Amino acid sequence: MSWSGCGRYLAVAKDTRLCVRDVTMNLSIVQLFTCVDLISAIQWAPHIETDSNSGDSMRLIFCAMYKRAIVQVFSILDPSWTCKIAEGICGLISAKWTPDTRHIITVSDFRIHATVWSLVDTSKYVIRHPKLGAEGFAFSPDGTYLAVAERSECKVRRVSSLCIFDAIGIYNVETWELARHFDTASYDMVELAWSMDGRKDVPKVGVGVLAWSHDAAYLASKNDAMPFHIWIWTTDTMALHALLGT
Repeated sequence: MSWSGCGRYLAVAKDTRLCVRDVTMNLSIVQLFTCVDLISAIQWAPHIETDSNSGDSMRLIFCAMYKRAIVQVFSILDPSWTCKIAEGICGLISAKWTPDTRHIITVSDFRIHATVWSLVDTSKYVIRHPKLGAEGFAFSPDGTYLAVAERSECKVRRVSSLCIFDAIGIYNVETWELARHFDTASYDMVELAWSMDGRKDVPKVGVGVLAWSHDAAYLASKNDAMPFHIWIWTTDTMALHALLGT
């Protein structure tokens, strides 16, 4: 069960059927769709205010069928328009809308690859070695970049074995080409997220800067929510030693 972003429609999936009700019509059924297999997950296209060719203007919703590795897309306002995405033998474990509502990202079994499928034409783009499912994909606040949690491998010569570690790939959503790629210091990444404004190193809430004194007796911190103050802490008790204005 899922509400549309505009709050007007309620979608309920049962077995192979998707029922859509309209709140403005006393929750009357306005569309009923049948999928090719049992529905595993449903997701509305993001609600955006844009031109009439956007997915939001068509009120799109997809049904993911993981056992069949298929995603079916339906339009609430134009039921004659449909789309089917098939991962085939690669399998399917996750699906996710892009913010522009014109693409869907799917992740294959064993996270061998992720695919960005266009709903406008037949083009598709492949992203290799994603580490996670939908939680491993994050769009920048302005929607221009996609960050992907990835798996990287390096060969350790001394023991002649492969070492797998986490990495992050940054993709330009205009071309879906890799813009940046960098390794992380972790092996157990479970999620990633952009800062709220997409430009700061850290979100607007929480600690933004930390600095130790030379003898490690004091720790200075600066909070993004209060950028004109500095807190000085004693490290032996972590008690507040001083509050400075800048």
